[in-house]
Amino acid sequence: VLIIVSVLFWGGMFIFELTRAKDKVITENFSGGAPVLNEASLPVVNESEGNYDLINILLLGNGGANHPGGALCDVIQVLSINTKTKKALMVSVPRDLFVDIGGSKYKINEMYFRGEAQGKGVGGAESKKIVGEFLGIPIHYYLKIDFAGFKKIIDALGGIDVKVDKGISDAVWGYRLSPGQHHFNGRETLDYVRSRYSTSDFDRSERQQKTLVAMRDKALSAEFLADPKKISEVITTLSNNFRTDVMPEEMIKLAYLA
Repeated sequence: VLIIVSVLFWGGMFIFELTRAKDKVITENFSGGAPVLNEASLPVVNESEGNYDLINILLLGNGGANHPGGALCDVIQVLSINTKTKKALMVSVPRDLFVDIGGSKYKINEMYFRGEAQGKGVGGAESKKIVGEFLGIPIHYYLKIDFAGFKKIIDALGGIDVKVDKGISDAVWGYRLSPGQHHFNGRETLDYVRSRYSTSDFDRSERQQKTLVAMRDKALSAEFLADPKKISEVITTLSNNFRTDVMPEEMIKLAYLA
C-alpha cells in the first residue's frame, strides 16, 4: 500500500510540474507546421535500400540572460532520427559559418537573435528555416537551452562521465584538461564544451556531441529514473531555461524514440 501511495504521489507531482512548466517551455510554432510524429505525416526519404522516415531536430545552445552576446548560439546541432531503424545521426554546424539572409551575409549563430528581435518565439522558427535551407533538409522541431540551464541540468543529473580523447590547453581561457576518463559537474561540462582556442571548432563540435550522448545515458540510467527529487529538479530547470516547439504529446513519442 505504501509503495502504491508513493507511486501515485510522485506521479501526481510529476504531472503537476510538467503541466506548470509547459506554458513556459513551449513556444508557438511560428513555422505553421503540423506535428510530424505520426505515421500519416512523417517525411519520407527515398533511398536505394527503401523508404526511411526521418525526424530532424535542431539543437541550440546560447548564453542566455546576463551573458555577453546571450542570444547568439554557440551550439548548433541537427539530430536526425530514423523512426524505422531507431538509429540517429548528429550533424554539427560551425557557429562561424556565413549564410545569406535577405541578400546580406551573417554568421549563422545570429539566426536565433535575429528571429527573437521580431517577436518572442520567432527565434526558433527562424533558426529552423535558415539551417534547413543551408543543409537542404526540412527541420521539424527545435530545442534550445541556455548556459545556466545546461549547468543546472548536469548537476541535477549528478554529473556526467566523459572519456576525453585529446588533452586541452586553452591559454586564452586558462583552461587545461588531461586525456582520460573524467566525471564533470555542470560548470566543468560547460567549460569542456565551450573551450575553442586550443583546438578547432570541429573538435569542439565533437566534444559537444559526446556530451549530449553522455547526458542521454545518465538521464536514462536506473540511478536517475529511480530518484523523483532529481527528476523534479530537472523539470524545474527546464521550465526556466529551455524552449521548444515540440508539443507535449510529441515529447512523449520523442522520449520513447530516445
